[in-house]
Amino acid sequence: MENVNQIFYFILTIFISSISINAFLELKGSNKSHRSDIYWILSLSLLIVWSAAFTIAPNTSYFFLTIANTSNFGAMICIGLLLRSSNKIITKRLEISALLLLLAYGISFEYLRAEENFLARTYLVISGVSCMNIWQLKETWSINKKKQSIHLKFIFLIIFVQILITILRVSVSPTQSALSVKNIYHETEQAVIIRIFWSSSFLLLLNFISNYFYEKLLITERKTINELEKKKVKLLAKTKENIEIKALLEERSSLINSLILANKTAATGALSASIAHELNQPIAAIQLNIDYLKTIIDDNKHDNHTSLREIIEDIQNDNQRAARIIRTLNEMV
Repeated sequence: MENVNQIFYFILTIFISSISINAFLELKGSNKSHRSDIYWILSLSLLIVWSAAFTIAPNTSYFFLTIANTSNFGAMICIGLLLRSSNKIITKRLEISALLLLLAYGISFEYLRAEENFLARTYLVISGVSCMNIWQLKETWSINKKKQSIHLKFIFLIIFVQILITILRVSVSPTQSALSVKNIYHETEQAVIIRIFWSSSFLLLLNFISNYFYEKLLITERKTINELEKKKVKLLAKTKENIEIKALLEERSSLINSLILANKTAATGALSASIAHELNQPIAAIQLNIDYLKTIIDDNKHDNHTSLREIIEDIQNDNQRAARIIRTLNEMV
């Protein structure tokens, strides 16, 4: 059965590695990083170590059995943290407690392996795995109550099946047969088959966990896209509103300029009329006096020099008045 174990765990290593690569590429392509991503990558990495250690242990050192079982237990802790992180915030205290529990588990297993007490190791593994499965079951149930998903239902079912397989594994480990067994490579065919079924269930579990968190990622990205679309619509509406406001302001400015020009034109017209009126008076007076002078000169009958002087003075005054009007206009302009 030793070769069967090695072949099985070698194939399992390949499958888990492919899932890990796919998960890594998905997370790398994601815009946002979450705390749960760390637990997911850690659980996959530890499961690769678990299956790879079981593969090489018979040809290297049985210390790899300690590495394998400790890695498996660590992976189950990470899966539990992964499920919990989907529902609650993981505290540093919980992470430290999980690390200390893993160290205690690894030390205990190595001590029992050195003592070659296979039965005690079996019960340690079964009790540790069962506790982790029950915790995972509780977290999955808690998540499913808030977020209904077909993937969560399958995760719950697979973990429940793992518990049943673990219970079945206890029933095939009687004390008498276990006393002659030193490690898993010397177990009975029945025990090996049960362990293979239990180990294979991880592939299904990882697949549905991956699908669930990929679904969550898609939903999150879809929400982000929808929010961006809404912001885009609002921005376009605001831009359109700004364009309309700008057009109104330009129209207002144009109207103000037109009014200013009209006022200037009206003021210029009024000023021109006033100037024309003011200039017409002295000019008309000058013209009348000139015509009168022409008449006197033509008749040669008028010898009153005083009267002529008065006419000339009137012409001079009117001329000065016109000059003052023109000078005042020049100063004003």
